[in-house]
Amino acid sequence: MALQDLTPQLRTRMSRVERLVGLFVAMAALLMVVGFAYPVIHAGKKRGWFVHKVPYFCFTRDATGLKRGDPVYILGRVVGRIMEVETNPLDPWAVDNNWNVTVRFEVWEPHFGYVLTDSTVHVVSADFFGARYLDITPGNPDAGLVTVIPGNKVWGETLIRSHPNTNDMVRLGKVDGVWLQRVQEAPALAVRVESIVRNLAESLPQLTAQVSQVLARASDATSNANLSIVQLQPVLTNLEGMTARLRSEEGVIGRMLLTSNLQGQVEMDLASMGATLTNTTALIRTSEAQLQDLTRRIAMTLDSVSLVTSNLSVQVNANGLFLGEVSSLVVGADSMVQGLKSHWLLRSAFQGQTNAPLQSVVQPSLDGPSR
Repeated sequence: MALQDLTPQLRTRMSRVERLVGLFVAMAALLMVVGFAYPVIHAGKKRGWFVHKVPYFCFTRDATGLKRGDPVYILGRVVGRIMEVETNPLDPWAVDNNWNVTVRFEVWEPHFGYVLTDSTVHVVSADFFGARYLDITPGNPDAGLVTVIPGNKVWGETLIRSHPNTNDMVRLGKVDGVWLQRVQEAPALAVRVESIVRNLAESLPQLTAQVSQVLARASDATSNANLSIVQLQPVLTNLEGMTARLRSEEGVIGRMLLTSNLQGQVEMDLASMGATLTNTTALIRTSEAQLQDLTRRIAMTLDSVSLVTSNLSVQVNANGLFLGEVSSLVVGADSMVQGLKSHWLLRSAFQGQTNAPLQSVVQPSLDGPSR
C-alpha cells in the first residue's frame, strides 16, 4: 500500500514513528561512538597521545634489557616511554666515561615538572630474564634547574633547556632533548646471578675443604661421644639400681647414708628419746593435776579469807557501840571516885604519902667498887 493511499491520521502517525525510529538510531550510533571513543581516549591518555611530550636522553654502559616502547617511571607511576636505544661511536669521551649506549625517552605532561637538571635516572632490573626499565628520581628544587617551561596549549610553544648547566631555553623541536647526566645503572638479575655462580664456583674448593674439616671434627666429636657413653654405662647401671631400690625399699636412703653402727646408735637414741618423751608427758600430766589441786585449794583459802574479812567487818561495826558504852562506864567510875574523895569518911584514904621515901642501903658507885 502506497503512503498516498493512507488516511491523513495514519500518515501523521507514521511520520511520528519514523521520527522516533530515526532518533533511536541516532542515539544508538552516538552511544556506539562514545563506547568506542572512551577506551581509545583512555588508552591514549595512558600512552600520552593527547598531551605534550618532552624528549630526554641519557648514556648507559650497555643496552641489556632496554628496548623501544618500554615504560619510564617516576614515583612508581608510568610517565613516559623509551623512544630509542642506540650504541655510541667509539669516541674518546664515550670510552673514557663508559658511555656506550644512548637511551632516548619522552616524559608526558604534566609529569615532566618532576624532572630537574639534578634528577637521577636509575636503570633498574625488572625480572630474572634480564629486562630493565628507567626510573627517574625527582630533583631537588633548591639544587637543580627546571628542564621544561610549558607554554599555552593552543598558541604557545613549549621551551626546553638546551643544556643542563645553562639557563638557555629553546623551542621544543630545535634540540634532540634534555640531557640527564646523573645515571645509576644496576646490572640485570641474570648478570648478578651469573656473577654469584662464578664466585661460588671459584670458592667451591675452599668451601669443600672447610666442609671436609667440619665433617672430620664432627666425626671426632661423635667418636668421643661414643667413648663417653661407654664410660658412663656403669654409672647409668648404678643409677638404675639405686632407682629400683628407691622404688621398692623403704628407708633405703638412711641405710645408704649411715653405717650399721650409726644406725644402731640412732635407733637407741630414738628409743631413749621415746621413753624420755613418755616420762616427760607423764610428769607434765602430774604437774598439771597438782597445779589444778593447788589452784582449787588457793580458791578455797581465798573464800575463807573473804568470809573472815566479812565477819571482822561486822564485828568492827558492832564494837563501835561497845566502845561507847565502855567510855560512858569509865566516865561514871571517875565521877564516883571523885565523889568518894570528897566524902568525909573516905577522904583520908585518898591523901598523899607523908613518910619519906625508902632508900637503898647499898649505894652504888659510878667509879666501880671501892677498895
